[in-house]
Formats: sequence, C-alpha cells, structure tokens
Amino acid sequence: IVALTANVISGMKDIFLESGMNDFLSKPMDPARLDFLLRRWLPKGKQVLRQPEKGPSGGTSVLEGMLVEGVDFGVISYLFSGDLEAYTHVVRSFVTHTPAILEQVRAYAGRDTENYAIAVHGIKGSSASIGANTVAAWARALEIAATDGDVAAIEEGSEPFVQTVEKLILELSAFVEEFEKKVSPR
Repeated sequence: IVALTANVISGMKDIFLESGMNDFLSKPMDPARLDFLLRRWLPKGKQVLRQPEKGPSGGTSVLEGMLVEGVDFGVISYLFSGDLEAYTHVVRSFVTHTPAILEQVRAYAGRDTENYAIAVHGIKGSSASIGANTVAAWARALEIAATDGDVAAIEEGSEPFVQTVEKLILELSAFVEEFEKKVSPR
C-alpha cells in the first residue's frame, strides 16, 4: 500500500509507514517516482510494461501550431506519457468544473479564508496537471495568503486571478475544439 497525499509535513512519512503503509508518495505526483514505487512493490509477475498511447494521429505532432498562453504542453509527455486523449480529457474536465470553483473563490474572498484556501488549492492542483504553471503558482500564493490570514493579499489578488483563469478556460475550450477537429475530421 502506497500512501498518496498532499500532506508533506515533516514526519508524515513515518506516520504513514507506522500505520501499515509500505511507502509514501506526495503530491504533486512525480510519474517517475510512482513508476519506481510500483516496480519496487508490485511482484515481478504482476508487472506489465505498457507502451504509451500516442493518440489517433500518431503523437504530439497534432499539436503543431496550437498554443494556449500560459500552458506548457510538456506535461503531455511528462504526466500523460504522450497520451493526447488522456490529456484532452483532463483539460475538458478543467474547463467544465473550474467555473464553479471560481464562483467559490469569489464568494469566499475576504470573507472565509479557510474555504477560500480549499478552493484555490483545488485550482492549484488542476492547473498544474494541465501545465498551466503560472496559474498554479498564483493559486499557491493565494492559498498561502489565506492560510496566513492575509485578507489584504486575497482581496488584492483574487479578482485578477479569477479573470485570468476565466480567460484560460476560454482558450482551453478553443484548444479542445480545435484538437477534436484535427483528430476526427468530418
């Protein structure tokens, strides 16, 4: 049993191991570390080498000429093993679910730092998983401000953050639409 957690406070690994876990993996998850742990703990007879799927068009070449400001498509290789369909599925989920979280960010800004921190934490993780590293870093800064009770920093940064993420969502929606046209022309 491998613990996967965002709780990286000093000593947590020992607590997990003492509770019966075999190992520990913290978020954000490093695919190479996960691969190492799986090889370490899975019996050799249960290990299967899988070649990454490259999507219907034969790889990331389908992305040629497609850009989304603030998104590093390198995560497709690093986090998704080159699987464009899996990446696009995660982007589609981000586009679908993030607007509701942004409404929570707006509602909690300056009023409820605990729930505000939870909301921006969610955006931090989901942004990092699609390669929107600038948004993820900004969300992290707002999460720290909320944890520290810095209401002034939240009030100053929250609305520009929300507007930036809303712009990202529009650009990602267009990206998904263009990607789908390229891989399944009608």
